[in-house]
Amino acid sequence: MKFTRFGVYIFLVAFLFGCSGFMDEASPPHNPPIKPSNIVGNESDYLHKGITINGKVLPGNAACTLIGCPPENPCCNSCSAPLFLVDVDATDISAGVEMRPYANIKEEFVCSGNECELSCAPMTTGKSYHIIASWQKDEQDKYYLQVYNYTDLIPGFNDF
Repeated sequence: MKFTRFGVYIFLVAFLFGCSGFMDEASPPHNPPIKPSNIVGNESDYLHKGITINGKVLPGNAACTLIGCPPENPCCNSCSAPLFLVDVDATDISAGVEMRPYANIKEEFVCSGNECELSCAPMTTGKSYHIIASWQKDEQDKYYLQVYNYTDLIPGFNDF
């Protein structure tokens, strides 16, 4: 009887610790949240790993049409930008990471508007979030945060 309990115990320990780094949409990571700046400069360390991350949303660098705007309408160009996640106290995207949605999120992560004002969706610019994601690399060798789920960052609850 002791051998059976011991065998079950060993199996459970091996299973729990052996699968702790596995990530798919059915098994979110169980590690404490990191900041986006933890990833910058260490991109290969996080590749294909599930992470929880806390940060603030800001628009990335915008691409705009190049129409010469008249003085009475200085914001006539259309612009779009990717959605970035930065540390909660950051003011720019220099230590931020680009976000893209996983297939379960039906909305595209994008900011759009003109050279005077951009609005982002589905997340709000300047707002902080708690995110479950994985760190990926696309065909052009560009790293990005593939977002599986996100909720508002609640101080004292999910800010750890």
